[in-house]
Amino acid sequence: MGDMQRQLIQDYLTNANLRLSVAKVDKVSRNWRFLNMRPSYNALYFIREGEGWIKIDDREYYPAPGQLVLMPAGSLHSISVVSDNTYRKYWCHFTAVVETFQLFQLIDIPHVLDVPDERHTERLFVELIAAYRSREWTAPLKRKAVLFELIRHVLDLIPEQLISVSVSPKRRMLNTILQYIEGNIAENVTVEQLAGLLHYNPNYFIRFFKAEMNMTPMQYIAKVRVEKAKRLLLSTDSTLAEIGRKVGLEVHYLSRVFKKYSNMSPGEFRNRNRLG
Repeated sequence: MGDMQRQLIQDYLTNANLRLSVAKVDKVSRNWRFLNMRPSYNALYFIREGEGWIKIDDREYYPAPGQLVLMPAGSLHSISVVSDNTYRKYWCHFTAVVETFQLFQLIDIPHVLDVPDERHTERLFVELIAAYRSREWTAPLKRKAVLFELIRHVLDLIPEQLISVSVSPKRRMLNTILQYIEGNIAENVTVEQLAGLLHYNPNYFIRFFKAEMNMTPMQYIAKVRVEKAKRLLLSTDSTLAEIGRKVGLEVHYLSRVFKKYSNMSPGEFRNRNRLG
C-alpha cells in the first residue's frame, strides 16, 4: 500500500460510522440457503464448526472453522449448506458508512481470513452478543465500542499489501442511492427522486439499477423495508403500526410485503426469533 492510499484509507476509517444491527451465535439448519442477496448491511461470520458454501459477487468460498468471512454491503452473495455437518458460527450484521458511501465498497479487502488467535476473536463476539442483548441504558455505547474493536481486529488481520482503494465509479454512484434509500426508508421514496440524485432519466436509472442490483429500485426498497421491520420486531416491543410508520408502509401493506419476502407474517417472525 502506497503512502497516498494509506492516507486515504485512514481518512475513511477516521470518518466511518459503524452501527450494529444484530449479533448472534447459532448452528444453521439443513435448510440454510439464501441465493442472490444484495443487502444494505455488512455480514461478518466467524466459523467455529462445520462446512458450507458462500459466494460473494463472482467468487466462491468454502470457509472452514477458524476463519472469518466478511460479506460487504451491496455485494451479491449466496450462502448454503453442503452437508449435514452444518456451520456453527458467531455472526453479526452491521453498517459501516463514510458520508454516503459504504466503507467496504470504498476499500477492497479479502473476504475470507484466517484467525491466528481464535480465543480473542471469539471473546469479542461474545462481548458483542452480550451488548446486543443488553437492555441497560448505556448499551448502545457498549455495542458501538465492541463493534469498533471487532472491526479493527478484523482489519488488523489483513496484510497491508492486500488492502486497496476501490475506484469503481459505478460502485460510488450505487452507494449514493443505497444510502439515500436507507436514510429515507420511512418516506415515500420514488424512482424520480433516486434518478435525480445521479441526474439520470428515470427509465435509464431503472435499467442501470437493475443491471447492478439484479432487481428494480422498488423491489429493493421493499426488501430494505422488510429487513428494517425484522430488526425492529426483534429488538423492540413496537406495535406493527409503529413499525409500519418507521418503514414507510401502512399495516396491511407491510404484512403483505413482509409475507412475500419472508414466507411468514410479522407476528410469526417475532414469535419464532425473538430473544427470551
